[in-house]
This record gives sequence, C-alpha cells and structure tokens, in this order.
Amino acid sequence: MRKKGLALLLAIGLLAANIAGCGNSLQDGADKRESVRLMVWSPSEDQSKDSGEWLQRTCEAFAAEHPEWDITFVYGVADEASAATQVSQDPEASADVFMYANDTLTTMTDANALVKFGGKYREEIESTNSEEVLASLTKDGELYGVPFTTN
Repeated sequence: MRKKGLALLLAIGLLAANIAGCGNSLQDGADKRESVRLMVWSPSEDQSKDSGEWLQRTCEAFAAEHPEWDITFVYGVADEASAATQVSQDPEASADVFMYANDTLTTMTDANALVKFGGKYREEIESTNSEEVLASLTKDGELYGVPFTTN
C-alpha cells in the first residue's frame, strides 16, 4: 500500500508539474498560487470510507506538500482492469491520473492516452524500480507509467 501511495503521489506530482503552466493565476495578486484541476481515478475500494478513503487522503497529502498550487481534485472510479477501455474511448475527457494494468499498454498508447516520462522524472522512476518492472511499462524505448505493484 505504501508503494502504491508513493507511486500515485509521484504521478500526481508529475502531472501537476506538467499542467501547472495551463492553470489560471488568481487575479487579486495576494495569492500567487496556480489553480490546477486534476481528475483522479482509482478503484472504488481506494475511495471508500470503509477503506479509510485512501485516495482522498493521498491527494490531500500531496496538496499539502505543494502549496504553490491551488489544486481541485475531481475523483472518479475506474479499476486497473477497466481503465484502458474507459480512457481509450475518450482520452481528453478521461482522468489526468489513473491506474492501469500494464498488459493494456499498447491499447493506451494507440489511443494516445498516456504521457511519456522523461528527464529527472524518468530517472527517478528508473532508479526505484527493477528492469523487469520497467519493461512492462516501456514501449519503443519510452516509459509510460509509474509502477505501483509487481505482477
């Protein structure tokens, strides 16, 4: 669970960093934070009160660690098995951050639904995961995800 949380935090951070430039600055000048809206999907059990609302707590912790952004989280439900089907149908209307099964990598890349990780982000992901795990998220030399569990 801890590795899953770290992976989601990293994914949220990478996405927020990439879209922060697209956010709207508050006009009053008193608050220089960028407004960012992130749609985050996870399995329902990660969001349920019975499971401690793991997703909501993880997103709130991320927002607390990044006061430079005024983040509005929008939550949706998609498990790893069905994410590829949902996202590939309409990537633009889908979540910004979601979990997906690595055996759907081709479906996701064919739909242009994944971002390629590069630079210091790719280096961080590669330094904390085995080659075997990374291979499951790599296509044509490009890395398309942050592993959160092994198969």
